[in-house]
Amino acid sequence: MRDKTTLVLIGVVVALVVVASTWVIVERQREAGAPPAGGGACSTAFFYEYGASWCPYCRSLHEFFSSKYPNQHFFCAIDVYKACDDGFTKFATEVTGSGSIPQTLVLVNRTHVLAVVIGAVTEEGFWASISCAQPSARVPVYYGTRLLGYLDLNTTDHSSFIEKYVVPP
Repeated sequence: MRDKTTLVLIGVVVALVVVASTWVIVERQREAGAPPAGGGACSTAFFYEYGASWCPYCRSLHEFFSSKYPNQHFFCAIDVYKACDDGFTKFATEVTGSGSIPQTLVLVNRTHVLAVVIGAVTEEGFWASISCAQPSARVPVYYGTRLLGYLDLNTTDHSSFIEKYVVPP
């Protein structure tokens, strides 16, 4: 009987160690900005997409965002809304230097820019890793999933950048 009790106690201790270790790992990943389990976007992320209704790549990305991140996405159709066209023209000319569509700004709390992505990337893990990053003065710019370079924004520049280049939904 004593051996059975000892085995049960060892099993309980092992289970507690596993649970505690898992909790510590998950908490450290969350603090480091790692994507949540399941690959979804962080809850404060917002995907602002410049595109056109006639563009198949834009529609594909819009459908992807709508299905994976409902209520975290806005499609600014440059062929439908003049304000979107004007905003995109200014953004493409002054920031990315590319008139290619779609172009997506990944925002956090709609106050900081986490990344700019040129192209129709539909890999959930890619968007999750970007959307869970911490705001930084160096904002990555991607062409597809390939890093092109960085925009240098100090902390106060994020709000003025968003105000200048993001047409309110």
